[in-house]
Amino acid sequence: MLLVHQAGSVKVGEVVRYTLTYTPANDRILPSPAQLHLKIKNSSAIPLRAAYLHGPYTLHVAAYPSSFNPNRKVENPKKEGVPDFEPNLKAGGSWATRLLVPEEIRESGGKTSVKRTADGEPKSVTWIIEIHSQILFSNSASVSFELLVGRDERSLDYGFAAVAGHGQGTPGQVEDHQQGKSRHEGRHPAQPKGVYSRAIRLVVDDTTSLWNKPALPEWDEADKPRTSRDGYEAHPKDANKVKRQKNIHVVIVTHGLHSNLGADMLYVKESIDAAAKQAREEAVKRRRAARRGESSEATVTPESQANGGNLKDSSTAPLSGGQEDLYGDDAEDDDPDDEEVIVRGFGGNAVRTERGIQYLGKRLAKYVLGLTYPDQPYLPIKKSMKNKMSNTFSSGKAPADEGIPAHSGSSVHHQRHPSKHEERAYKFTSISFVGHSLGGLVQTYAIAYIHKHSPEFFHKIKPVNFICMSSPMLGLSNENPM
Repeated sequence: MLLVHQAGSVKVGEVVRYTLTYTPANDRILPSPAQLHLKIKNSSAIPLRAAYLHGPYTLHVAAYPSSFNPNRKVENPKKEGVPDFEPNLKAGGSWATRLLVPEEIRESGGKTSVKRTADGEPKSVTWIIEIHSQILFSNSASVSFELLVGRDERSLDYGFAAVAGHGQGTPGQVEDHQQGKSRHEGRHPAQPKGVYSRAIRLVVDDTTSLWNKPALPEWDEADKPRTSRDGYEAHPKDANKVKRQKNIHVVIVTHGLHSNLGADMLYVKESIDAAAKQAREEAVKRRRAARRGESSEATVTPESQANGGNLKDSSTAPLSGGQEDLYGDDAEDDDPDDEEVIVRGFGGNAVRTERGIQYLGKRLAKYVLGLTYPDQPYLPIKKSMKNKMSNTFSSGKAPADEGIPAHSGSSVHHQRHPSKHEERAYKFTSISFVGHSLGGLVQTYAIAYIHKHSPEFFHKIKPVNFICMSSPMLGLSNENPM
């Protein structure tokens, strides 16, 4: 029986993550299978294998259990399952693997009792399936794929094109799940498209949604500061109820060569997210213990003791298909001076490596300036080619609403009234840069560009870390032999 049928496509630097949760108690067919069967096909035409310089039209696909931690050995593979991957799935090719269903959660027809967790919920198993684009040289090329999950291998051998003819309907697309998140928010979600069993829960994330987690804080309707028409507070009695802005420590992650946001950069991002989450949880425990009058030693977990007092290893794989709950709602335990760590990446430099570090660094710097405005008063001004030509041959001054240029000819303008910008629920108070390979050089130029065009930037937003990994600061070996 076919359980899931999904289809989609990825372009340069893109990744799609499927988080599949199987609950045997909700399956109408018993007994439960020992494993689910997964098959992924690269739907691109086979002749495109030769179009390497326009692609290449290959995929990197992987499947691993949600409990998998790349920094820790798998102790019980028969119970937890082991990861599997294919780094070079060529056009027209397919890849198959098995997703283990642990014996302790399987259901049989002879039993009437449903196996439940300590919270009373039916037990389930979660696997994460990732599809990465391997395109390097083209912004327009895309690689199509199809994904099938079934209870047996026979249901996968009918053929991808013939699935719709067996009464299963059309496959689900990535866009269907993204629209469903907003459409069914706060309501009971309907059966997702391309999912054919109530025992399956599927969460789909694309590159944008993965890199926007956790989301930046937003005001609730009750927390928005309200002002009257004359600019004074409408309800001064409730002024003490207005929440303070949350401090944000933003980390900018950059990969210079091809500027991808998948693979290693996504691993770095989620590793930082997991470490920040664990550090915050430990801080909350210490505050609660301090209020109860306990010593700080009592809050040390067995895992941290086993690691010599360090924070315990956290899996970078999100259990529910995302990290929406990276920061819980612990308002009473939060310190107003604490910072929340947010990791962001810039994908606008993809397939532009040949234009040079100056070009790439300038674009990255403008992205950072736009992200942190109005916490720093300088904002890049975008001008079309028509406006650039008209301004070149005109003697008039720039419009007042564009602000004052940082210096003659600069496209970064000092805004006259940044305080008039709508007040946000957060403010950027510190920043760190992490660059891998050529990204270290790109970030070096970007930091210098920011310092020149926004002189107050690093006074208003504190610089914390500048980390380069495998960056050729001295040039290449054949150009600068030592």
